[in-house]
Amino acid sequence: MIEYIYIDRQDQLDLAISQLDKADFLSVDTESSSFYTYYSELCLIQISSNRLHLVIDALASLDLSGLGKLFNGLSILKIFHDAPADMTELHRRYHWPIHRIFDTHLAAKYLNHESCSLLALAKYYIGVQLEKKEQKSNWLKRPLSKSQLDYAHLDTLYLQPIQDQMTASLKKSNLYIEFESEMDWLVSNLDFTNTKEESDPANDWLKVKGASKLLP
Repeated sequence: MIEYIYIDRQDQLDLAISQLDKADFLSVDTESSSFYTYYSELCLIQISSNRLHLVIDALASLDLSGLGKLFNGLSILKIFHDAPADMTELHRRYHWPIHRIFDTHLAAKYLNHESCSLLALAKYYIGVQLEKKEQKSNWLKRPLSKSQLDYAHLDTLYLQPIQDQMTASLKKSNLYIEFESEMDWLVSNLDFTNTKEESDPANDWLKVKGASKLLP
């Protein structure tokens, strides 16, 4: 397996960001606590670039504003699989605008893949069988196991080779311009209205069906 760096210190992060600034692309994924908490909490940010692979601990006390600037820039392509899901997690926590995006999940739909999952795309384009045994793992716990970190790293490792082949296929099928247009529309129309602030836990009972009929 290609080596990656687990980042939970500011000096590590600052050095990594200085190197990512020169990258052509950033393959991005996130892991959250959605299977274990009422509100989804961002736990990890995984990034792969030309020569650097990172698993960033979003629960550590890190200043990630430098990473936000990279995501906001137009010089670096940001590659996601199911961009709306990851962008929502990142916006909930950091309110970052993210520009110049390629979503392999959306591209798979344009190319009429029977399955649009990352597992299926990695197998189809790269010939790699990804393991998903940690998919529902508890990402809140610390320390994370090597199995968890390996799994998180692999979710970004193959995104750029997949994206590269998908781009060629989209252009060959004369679908690339239409895909880009929908990609831009998708990003500009994401609804973050429910992610800016979490509600008061004292009022969470009001969200339960039939709560209006209950006495507080």
